[in-house]
Amino acid sequence: MAWEECNLFRSILHNAHNHPSGNVQPSSADSALTATLKAALALIDVRVLDHIIVGPGAACSMAEEGLL
Repeated sequence: MAWEECNLFRSILHNAHNHPSGNVQPSSADSALTATLKAALALIDVRVLDHIIVGPGAACSMAEEGLL
């Protein structure tokens, strides 16, 4: 049963990392990484649902910002 549940959720990915500087807006490198991840993972039927950037007291969801 547990293995079946793991298989059910292995086709999606949420990516997150921090920006200690406090600026949680996605950089061009963040956007490039997300595009590369999406393209590579699509080859094995894994969808990137979000890329979240966190900093002191703030966070940015690239999905919510329409950047995916």
